Amino acid sequence: MAILSSKHFKFNFNKSKKLLAVPDKKNICFINKLPKELLFCVYQQLETIDCQGSFSATCKSFHRIAINARSNAAWIVTRYGPRFAIYYAILSFPSKCNHQFIQYLINFGAQIPRYLIQVLIQVYGKPIDNIIKLSENRRRRSSFDTIDLDLFFLQAVQQLSFDGYATLIHEGFKKYGKIDIHSNDLSLFLSSLDNSSVSNDLIKDQMFFPAPLTTTHTNYKNILKLAQLSPKSYDLIAPVFDFDPLARSSLWEAILLLFFDEAFRSTQPTKERQTQFDSIKTTIITDNGRHVKLVGPLTDQQIFCQVFATFFTKYPVGYCHQATMKKLLHLLKAYVKPNFNIDFALKHMVQANIGRSDTIDSLDKFLKEKN
Repeated sequence: MAILSSKHFKFNFNKSKKLLAVPDKKNICFINKLPKELLFCVYQQLETIDCQGSFSATCKSFHRIAINARSNAAWIVTRYGPRFAIYYAILSFPSKCNHQFIQYLINFGAQIPRYLIQVLIQVYGKPIDNIIKLSENRRRRSSFDTIDLDLFFLQAVQQLSFDGYATLIHEGFKKYGKIDIHSNDLSLFLSSLDNSSVSNDLIKDQMFFPAPLTTTHTNYKNILKLAQLSPKSYDLIAPVFDFDPLARSSLWEAILLLFFDEAFRSTQPTKERQTQFDSIKTTIITDNGRHVKLVGPLTDQQIFCQVFATFFTKYPVGYCHQATMKKLLHLLKAYVKPNFNIDFALKHMVQANIGRSDTIDSLDKFLKEKN
């Protein structure tokens, strides 16, 4: 083997400083020369908020597009659609929803649902201190930690500027004429699903969707029925369940209630009930929940765990026997395919002690039997 000596290497010990070459202007990245209108269109088509962040961090010209109010208004309308754009903006960043931003949204095609105007008039500027106290009392009495989703929309509305609120009310009355502020399109919708002409008129003419909710006690059972009987009508209102945490919570509760009632039955599901179960998988929780991107700190799994835990506190201890719980959980796993693993969520509930002790014991037994 040849031994390498220093003559095989040439070392340059010249300590003179090396100057960095200044790039020729001709070689500067052409991306900086793209028209603002093109960058605006690119930003408008971004899929997620994470994509927005990456876009903003690319360079100064991209950052200027990303922080522009008009760009963000266009992105919201493109991403969430004309029906939901204004509601999403109020939930996500209410303090930015001033007159100008609302006008940008409307100019890009955003629609104002009549029900949203009804709720805004009823809650804007009203004190919510008593509601906050009730929420705190509920948390203190609870044996496990929860986040009170009742406050989510109410607290967002309090941050809405007056000129933004006034613009929404003005545009709402301009679109619908006289609005009965003592009426409630949500109550009308939930009570008239057997009358398809009423529900369809609300969806198509009043741009209705079943939100905002101001309480978690709203029963979405009829929403599941709508998905079964009129999937196309349901598809028009379904996107709200992908971003509104309280609407998502109420949807989960309706699904649990449906399977809870079925778990007490000793007979096989009727054809109608079976069709409704199938619609949950094919219409309500679709694509493994990939579209769910909730506003706020909670994930879909966390909302599921909270809803599951609080659901059984409405019933006395011992009301739901182990056999009933087992049947409920089998139905849930058979027909619901969310963007998280249900078994993992149940294990987390047991390990973190999320729920009343009898509920935790039933889940623990179910998981051990499964293994």
